[in-house]
Amino acid sequence: MSNTNSKLQIQNSKFKTGVSVLFVVFIMTIVLAIALGVSGIIFKQTKMLGEMGQSVAAFFAADSGIEQLLFLLYKSPPPQPLFTGECGGANFQVLTKCGLKNATSCPAGLEIDYSRDVYYWTKSVGNYRNIKRAIEIEY
Repeated sequence: MSNTNSKLQIQNSKFKTGVSVLFVVFIMTIVLAIALGVSGIIFKQTKMLGEMGQSVAAFFAADSGIEQLLFLLYKSPPPQPLFTGECGGANFQVLTKCGLKNATSCPAGLEIDYSRDVYYWTKSVGNYRNIKRAIEIEY
């Protein structure tokens, strides 16, 4: 009887060891899945924050284009209809048109956009590391 009893104890201990290993593998799988999920979220948030900074730089480049245009309008020769510039690693492109509906000529020598009812129409596009932001003004 003791021989049969010892065989049952050996089998029971092997079964308990197998269940323990299975339980540890299951817990480790859950911990790994949670860690990978959290690291994926953190990576995406970090990337988005970097792009937000680039977006701000592109917006201020577009704003610099508008400021450059206003300075050129203040000077006696009118600005070119399309000009570009660079500021701090970012660049901008500014397009200006006259917008008088019934005009036959534009006082500044710019192209006339008959669909607009304003004196000037300007669009400035700022670009920084392939992120573009635009500002459009009418005056």
